[in-house]
Amino acid sequence: MVAKVNGAVAAGSFIGHDIEHFSIGGVALGTAANATHVVDTIETKATIVMIGALGDGSASPAVLTHVGVESPSAWTAAALATALGGSYTCVDFAY
Repeated sequence: MVAKVNGAVAAGSFIGHDIEHFSIGGVALGTAANATHVVDTIETKATIVMIGALGDGSASPAVLTHVGVESPSAWTAAALATALGGSYTCVDFAY
């Protein structure tokens, strides 16, 4: 369902389910093994509907990768960061 706010479509709205957005960092997601780990982990509890450009979260400044999952999902940013483990970080994407 699309929600209108002041005559415009609200950020994060989608025809059907809403989308939860996360920003993943801490590692270089241009590396296939790292990107695969993120996708495989997320898809244990949610359906990925979009992935932004694969950034290098280990760089300074970090380039985060944005991931959208169908909402509601079983993930929170903190739970996803814990499940990813190691140097991975995850925060809710702020518009």
